[in-house]
Amino acid sequence: MIHEWQLRPVLRGPSKEVLCSGYGDPVEVSDLSLEEQPFFKFHCLHERGMVHIWSGLDETCVNWELPRVDAGALDQACEWLEEWCNGSVVLRYRYGGLRVEKYPNARSATSRILRLAAYQNVAVGEKAIIHEAGDIQDCSHFIRRGFQLADQSNQLSDLIALMPYLLVYTQSEENGELVRLHAGELSAAAQFYGADWQRQTGARYSWDDAGEDYSSAVSVNYARALNGQIVIDHIYALTFSDVEGGVWAPYQRLLFRTQLRNGRSALACLSDLTDRLAFPLLPSPVVDLVH
Repeated sequence: MIHEWQLRPVLRGPSKEVLCSGYGDPVEVSDLSLEEQPFFKFHCLHERGMVHIWSGLDETCVNWELPRVDAGALDQACEWLEEWCNGSVVLRYRYGGLRVEKYPNARSATSRILRLAAYQNVAVGEKAIIHEAGDIQDCSHFIRRGFQLADQSNQLSDLIALMPYLLVYTQSEENGELVRLHAGELSAAAQFYGADWQRQTGARYSWDDAGEDYSSAVSVNYARALNGQIVIDHIYALTFSDVEGGVWAPYQRLLFRTQLRNGRSALACLSDLTDRLAFPLLPSPVVDLVH
């Protein structure tokens, strides 16, 4: 369900790190012998518009900041990938927040990098895109299986197989706020926000955890689900993590009502972090032909 590369890839075997500036040859980071390499690499990407490449045995990770990158650095990075890259390529670029994509080979990755360059001077639009799934077949196997189990059960106790992956909320009798009763350790949210967040049973649904724009957008369909509708939607939204700051999360989500042992209704949420969405992660940019 959760792809590890979507947060921070772990490369296997001997690795090589290079910085592409567009001037001269790419520089191997190991040759710099810097004690403050993380800060130095941040400075190179954020202030100098460079591209950082970290290549392992069968996977390569490419990092850059889209609004700041030098066009020559991107071209140089693509040339390096075509010559040296073996296996899959993870693209980690910042465009209104971190976006992560994975491609099976250097050719498809470089094609995507060159297409993304068109967005360099395009302002980021919506911070959350949500489309309701029109057909269950458009959803991942994980969500389809969750839908089958949800459709066949009325009680939370019937969903034992899903519990490690579920978020479960109930409404406070005092003010109607959502209170988290359960967060499965394998749920998308627990994997993203971490173990401390996962253990906070009884926490109120907070607008601050993920950002107000994100929270207000993804909570729109909660009322429908609590009223008995099964809702399946595809989401690409900017949320926040302690590790990476702003991160764009692509996922499919299943919302449905279930019942606790005491007879109270509860909201169940099952999510699958996947880039298989019903819409493109970035629409085609509008080219200003006049200017």
